[in-house]
Amino acid sequence: MNINYLLGLGALVIGMSVQAHHDAVSAPPTQEAALLQGDEEAPSAGSETASSDATSVSDGQAETAGEKAAKQEKADAPKTGAEEGGDSPAAAASTESAAEAKPKTDAEKKSEEPKEKPKPLPFIKGELTKAGSTVYIPKTSEWGGRIGLDTIDQDIYLKLIPEWHLVRPKWRIGLSMPLRALAYNAKGDERPDLFSSQAFNLRAEDYDEMNDYLAALLYAQYGRKEDKFFLNVSRVGAASLAHETLLRRYNPNLSTDTTFTSVSFDAYTKFGGFQSFFSNATAATNSVWGGLVFIKPVGAIMKSDPTKSPAGPRSLSIGIHWAMDPSAPISVKRGACDGSSGDETSGGASNQCLHLDSTAGYTPIVEANQTGSVTGIGIDAEYKIYKSEDAKTDLKVYLDASQLSFADASGSQVAGGLGITGGLLARLNFGEGADTWAARIRTDFRNIAPGFVPSYFDSLYAVQRYQFAAPGQVATSSDPTKFQAAVDEASAASSVNGYGVDLQLGKPRAWALQVAYENVLGGDPSRNQHLMVHMEHPVAFLDVFATYHLRGFSDWSQAFKLAGDNEILVSAVRWKLLPILWFNIHAQKSFSTEAYTDGVDPVRKDKVEAGYRNTFRWGMDTQLGFRFK
Repeated sequence: MNINYLLGLGALVIGMSVQAHHDAVSAPPTQEAALLQGDEEAPSAGSETASSDATSVSDGQAETAGEKAAKQEKADAPKTGAEEGGDSPAAAASTESAAEAKPKTDAEKKSEEPKEKPKPLPFIKGELTKAGSTVYIPKTSEWGGRIGLDTIDQDIYLKLIPEWHLVRPKWRIGLSMPLRALAYNAKGDERPDLFSSQAFNLRAEDYDEMNDYLAALLYAQYGRKEDKFFLNVSRVGAASLAHETLLRRYNPNLSTDTTFTSVSFDAYTKFGGFQSFFSNATAATNSVWGGLVFIKPVGAIMKSDPTKSPAGPRSLSIGIHWAMDPSAPISVKRGACDGSSGDETSGGASNQCLHLDSTAGYTPIVEANQTGSVTGIGIDAEYKIYKSEDAKTDLKVYLDASQLSFADASGSQVAGGLGITGGLLARLNFGEGADTWAARIRTDFRNIAPGFVPSYFDSLYAVQRYQFAAPGQVATSSDPTKFQAAVDEASAASSVNGYGVDLQLGKPRAWALQVAYENVLGGDPSRNQHLMVHMEHPVAFLDVFATYHLRGFSDWSQAFKLAGDNEILVSAVRWKLLPILWFNIHAQKSFSTEAYTDGVDPVRKDKVEAGYRNTFRWGMDTQLGFRFK
């Protein structure tokens, strides 16, 4: 068992070892619950229950009987001369006035206040997990700084990261400014490190383009998916659209050098709504983007409360969705490694170096005549077939028909196919108040025609659009792009049926678990079998976060080996040492094109032989700061 495997799964092992103690998690405050939930509130049983009414009535009767008994006792008692003399009414009145004037104690006032049952949390909408995120995102407000070590392609960097996270009921924002300097040069080249006689500097690639400075904004979010209004600006999160038949958990930042800022914007009304996504806010022409526009033809003409969402005709929605890469690489620029001759886009024995754009996160260069487009567009319908009386459970069915098209540089279509998906989504809520937790169960059945790739824009697309390795093989600079691989496979493929299952479980601010699996029925699973496992679990003094993706595998023996280029791992463990002191460990398996020249003053290479390499990274740091509400 290699060291990469041990380091990669170390965070998962620590989290699983304390799994049994999740009940010790403190109940979430109302403020955090409001952030994590939607607007739709489950109807309560009433402001006052029958038992509370009965109690108040019986209390009143008991008090009246006591008063009668006291009066009867007083009437039966022997009377003094003064009492018989006729001044007793004045004395009684004086006694009653004194009783009324006597101030009530706080305990008496508190006992007289009407008691109300705690209201249940609103119906939990949207995604229950943060699957696809590339970093751990805290669930409460905090600020401070982190100092420690990071590894990038075997080199070890000293890092200092000031961070600030502000969490409010309806919005949250996170800021981070990583500062890294080479502490140990594992490659043995001439770059100065902490142990050399030369002065060492900040890592140049961290701040060599505009996107790097915008990356100080980790995320800014208002609302939540399926809320009436949702806006998310992020460089660490993943995005999905509609029923995810075209775009699913897409994150543009899989490389160590890219810091693209993506934007998601959704809105809903009783008439309908829309979803939208842009993967690169600063370069729209080089951005994967898409959207959904839908209407509710029956709900729009009804006058009932628009905040409620019953089953039946009013829930019917019909829409159009799309996702596209308007500058999809057909092939990337390859040429002579020394750059003196042989620069051409076709590969060859002497032309195996991949040419990189140093101004765009060292991504491969794509010539204009080798830039095509991939467009997916479709129609979908959704209908709620059941909603429980307590509004804690509902069932939806949906149907999507999507056409995927591949066009060359001239705009001519060279391949394409149709995909039809029918599915069932169950949303379930359990418990009340602070004990509320939720489940999402989605299953779908697919018919996949030649030329259609389900969820074409997936969690690996940011790298595979340039370099699409054969199943089970390590990627090289001579691999085709995903565009070219899909076009080649379309000519030889036949229609197949497939399925997908997605299970999510989560309790607000406590824990979350998600498992997703996709495959085909018959045929070659190597391009269609996918697995994703995600866990978030704050337990006592530990916060555990981990996501594992395995895309396109043929055998279960390949899972969790962290040896293939079709795997991604993001994991982190935070250990609370003191109320203001944490120890963090993280491990990631992502991609890099990093290589340096030899010599006294080495520089980053913009021509590399290996292309994107799936590298293992880890780091640890001590964090000093404060949490606040």
